[in-house]
Amino acid sequence: MKRATSLQTIMAIAVLLFTGGAAAAEEATINAYATWQGRGQIYPTGVDQATFVGAFSGVMFVEDAEDLLATGNIICPGMMELDLSDGSQVGHGQCTISNAAGERVFAEWTCTGDASTGCDGVFKLTAGTGSLEGITGEGDFTVRTGLHAMAATMAGNVVQRTAAGLAIWRNFRYSVPD
Repeated sequence: MKRATSLQTIMAIAVLLFTGGAAAAEEATINAYATWQGRGQIYPTGVDQATFVGAFSGVMFVEDAEDLLATGNIICPGMMELDLSDGSQVGHGQCTISNAAGERVFAEWTCTGDASTGCDGVFKLTAGTGSLEGITGEGDFTVRTGLHAMAATMAGNVVQRTAAGLAIWRNFRYSVPD
């Protein structure tokens, strides 16, 4: 993707670097990253099973040819089901990515994986506001967390926790209509 000379808005999940005044629809493939912090509750939901319900938020960065550019804020309410016996996990949720102008991109995600390698899945853009209205996109992403370690050491029926992690979008494809 060529480097944008005017950051008109932000993108959608890592997503929108586009030049102001473009006359045609913009289509691009990007790599993006977000460091996040999460807050929520972990509930025991079975023998060797726990469920995290909460929200993850952070700053998204888009990779270009020269460096990483901060592009916006992301918040993702979601749920992760954890199998404490084998380390597997399944997650799903929604996200809102916003820019300084107040424009938003909405997305949904699902993932499966394990505690050692992360949760791999699909991230899909579902809508946008302002100049991002009509945005579409879909791609693979990975979420890395430390939720298994927290759940394995919990005592009691509900544990309020904070967590931190990383989300990675590789070769994410999106399109913004003109």
